[in-house]
Amino acid sequence: MRSSKMRYRLRILKPETKVDAFKSKTTTWTETTVTWAERVRTTPRYGVEVDEMFSDLTAEFNIRAYHEVKANWRVEDTEGVLYTVTNVIPNLPRGMKTLRCEKVNL
Repeated sequence: MRSSKMRYRLRILKPETKVDAFKSKTTTWTETTVTWAERVRTTPRYGVEVDEMFSDLTAEFNIRAYHEVKANWRVEDTEGVLYTVTNVIPNLPRGMKTLRCEKVNL
């Protein structure tokens, strides 16, 4: 593992579902930790739906293996871009986890 390639700070956000007084469920995101990450790959894609162009951004990050991250959690980089984690791939020989993420379009 080379820590010199870890140039990005990621905030790892965990979802918590709360039920209010009207029995409606709301999801809030609580920060679990802030970690250094290596951006492996960024892939832009474009899709056309109902004559409108939508851009999707897929990114892969490597983080250290001891951080708890699961699918459907979110990460936010230092530029304020919010990603949803779709897959967590363990890379045990390097002591890392690869996070496959998709950009959240707000």
